[in-house]
Amino acid sequence: MKKFLLFFSLFFSAVVFAQSPEQKQILKETQSFMTFLEQKNYDKILEMSHPALTEKFEKQMMIDGFKMIFEGNDQFSMKLNPIADSAYKVSDVYKDGTSQYAFVSFPMNMEMTFKNQKFDADTKKMMVNMMEVQGMKAKFVNDSTLNISKLALTVALKDQSTNNQWKYINHDENNPFYTTIVPVEIIKSAKSYYSDLLLKQKENAN
Repeated sequence: MKKFLLFFSLFFSAVVFAQSPEQKQILKETQSFMTFLEQKNYDKILEMSHPALTEKFEKQMMIDGFKMIFEGNDQFSMKLNPIADSAYKVSDVYKDGTSQYAFVSFPMNMEMTFKNQKFDADTKKMMVNMMEVQGMKAKFVNDSTLNISKLALTVALKDQSTNNQWKYINHDENNPFYTTIVPVEIIKSAKSYYSDLLLKQKENAN
């Protein structure tokens, strides 16, 4: 009986936590996407992103925008910290009409260093509060470097607009471009999924 119960427990766990081939692909590709971002491989990032990005904006303009943020400019530079593969979590794969979609959550952490600029205590407090209002956690490492962290959510989409290949876009309701690309029902689903994640994160922190 003990052997049976042990086998049943192991079998049940395997069934519960097994991922479909689609989920494994989405998880692996999202991890690769973020690795390419760390490596500043902007061509690969755009290749994996939703094609509407390069349809609405010139590719070189997008690359120049990435370079300005992650390779520095006259005002600041950004550094994206590595993310452990085990930190990525993928949802079930859902259907909405002819579209398939899924969500991948992961903790994003980066450092923003301001050049030739140092902040006093009052300014630091104001900037940290501004980040928190936008749903981010922020802490100054020194007088000019701000560490920013956030639970990020990527939406994976597969439909005619993506040539039936999995393509990726960051979930950001405040971005009008996001709301014009992603179908309304999927945006609602992403919002609900993300809200549940944030609630669980808050519960676990208490």
